[in-house]
Amino acid sequence: MRYAALPRENVCTENLTPWKKLLPCDTQSGLSMLLHPVPLYTAHYHALSLHLRPSCKDVSCSSVHLELTQALSLVQGPTLSSSGHQDWSLQQLFSTQLIYTCPLASMSKIYVDVTGNRDMKKFTLDPEPDIFDESGSGPSLRQLAVYDVQAALAGDGFNIEATYKSRHIYGIIPSPHLHVSRFITGYGQEGGSITVKFTNSGSTSLSVVYLEVLPWYLRLFLHTSHSYSHTKSLYISKLVTARDREQGWLYEAVVEIPASSTIELSLDFTRALLKWLEYPPDANHGFYIPAATISAVLPTPRNVSVNSLTCSTLKDKLVVQDGPSFVRLHTETLLVSLPTPDFSMPYNVICLACTVVALAFGPIHNITTKKLVLKKIENKESSFSRIVHRVKNIFKRGHKVENDCVEKDATKEQVIVEENPLYEDREDLEDITEEDEDEVKTSNKTENSQETKKDR
Repeated sequence: MRYAALPRENVCTENLTPWKKLLPCDTQSGLSMLLHPVPLYTAHYHALSLHLRPSCKDVSCSSVHLELTQALSLVQGPTLSSSGHQDWSLQQLFSTQLIYTCPLASMSKIYVDVTGNRDMKKFTLDPEPDIFDESGSGPSLRQLAVYDVQAALAGDGFNIEATYKSRHIYGIIPSPHLHVSRFITGYGQEGGSITVKFTNSGSTSLSVVYLEVLPWYLRLFLHTSHSYSHTKSLYISKLVTARDREQGWLYEAVVEIPASSTIELSLDFTRALLKWLEYPPDANHGFYIPAATISAVLPTPRNVSVNSLTCSTLKDKLVVQDGPSFVRLHTETLLVSLPTPDFSMPYNVICLACTVVALAFGPIHNITTKKLVLKKIENKESSFSRIVHRVKNIFKRGHKVENDCVEKDATKEQVIVEENPLYEDREDLEDITEEDEDEVKTSNKTENSQETKKDR
């Protein structure tokens, strides 16, 4: 068996379009006219598949040819009418009906499972089927109503309607002969366990082949699969160990399931720490683990569809063949979380560093580039203000101290700071400022002494 898996690729319309182009008549005519995206992708379950296999041309299988089979599986939810009847039709399920036949098709048929309703006491079909096909016996009995689409489309459009005669009552569905489920156990991001539960509802023991293909970043502990309760019922038939960043795990084991019982198989693992470039864009979403494959030979063909070696039609696949039947099951895909670094840390560091640089650059730039110098401002008094000033001095001769303060304020020079590249050292600037202040004080004292002598 050749096995490959893309567990993260969901089936969508982008897969349906190239799949339909492989059909002989695309979606222009034939049964493919029912393949509209809206009813397909609003179903409860849908699956697209391509099967490529060598097929025998005759019973002796003296020569083989390559066969391509396209399959589309849908599960639609039940639609109950106001009266509680579960009526359905092709128009209701697919939002369209058949109009044209595919001229390239040698056969085009529709099969309706009427097992237990051969006499049409539960529901009726309109139009009536062309023939009834029956296969199997006992619990494996299967009855099919067959419609020939090529003959039915000779006139107008074709639509099949099923009308129930009584309210639908949901009964207990019998469990399958073999049921397998797989899930992750454990907590945290260091270790965990892949647990597989096998359930055999038959009356005889059953041997199954369990195949697991796991990526290398899950480090398995193989001794955990040999617990005491499983020692007699499990052995590893094939094992390929993983190599970091080169190949994954291949684990194949044969499990013996007793009759009417359930057993569990556990594989403990630890999670590896990847390089930061090996994480996908949405690393916190987790990593998908491919589904496991279970192969078994069931003693009865109940709920089993078997591919024929010489025939490839759907009818040959639905025909029940008495005796043991081979079946292959696929488990659920798993979602595993790996230790993930904080990818937002570089962004936060860059934002913080840029903010600090922006706040510090302005003051540092001003301190290192601006130079302060003194500039004298000369006050030019008018003749009127000088006369007024002299008159005030005459009336205030008796108050010498006050006159000295007033004269100092009148002759005091104003200083304004201005940018000038002439001075390059702040110490020189301070010395110049002190010298200017001394000169102003000396000139004020000289003027005061001269005015005092004149008054005397």
